[in-house]
Amino acid sequence: MNIMTRDEVMKLRDRELDAAIAEHVMGWKRVLPTHPSNGTVWALDGKVIKTQYTWKPSENIADAWRVVEKMIEDGYFVEVFAHECCAIGIEIDDEEFAEPAYHSGKDDCENISRAALLSVLT
Repeated sequence: MNIMTRDEVMKLRDRELDAAIAEHVMGWKRVLPTHPSNGTVWALDGKVIKTQYTWKPSENIADAWRVVEKMIEDGYFVEVFAHECCAIGIEIDDEEFAEPAYHSGKDDCENISRAALLSVLT
């Protein structure tokens, strides 16, 4: 697994962010699409899971919540909390690391996505 700095994770945008989550958090592999219009295709154990058009955890709350469920399944402690002003904050903790990954901001999906990546890549 490639290790990224916090700054590198924070610079990822849109498709790059979603692709990094698919690969590093969900454990999916890129496979060749059956048709060019499918774009990037993600698979697990040879079974197609999602395409770049249907996997958008940085934008879609259902996909972002699937990331939360995967982190919990993998043994991470996940705390999601509401801020008074805007969106949620999220903290993801692994017993191996002293500092939990934390991210908050105006976008719930992005908060979840970045905290998950920070947990597994930094």
